[in-house]
Amino acid sequence: MSFANLAAWNVKASEFPATGTTLEKARYAVRYAILAPSSHNTQPWHFIINGDELLVCADRTRSLPNIDPFDSGIDH
Repeated sequence: MSFANLAAWNVKASEFPATGTTLEKARYAVRYAILAPSSHNTQPWHFIINGDELLVCADRTRSLPNIDPFDSGIDH
């Protein structure tokens, strides 16, 4: 594993931009969120920052059919 791959883990709570813009706060939150564990570490989500919104969206291309054959994460 390359040391560059470990850079994502260099997130410190003391660096939270408390007086920053909403965009800066959202970007900081995503830095933590991408480290969250998931089934088989597939992380089946992606993030969209749109103005003052931080959207967490399913990334169905990363779903695991053997774990969830009916793709129950999607509302039909």
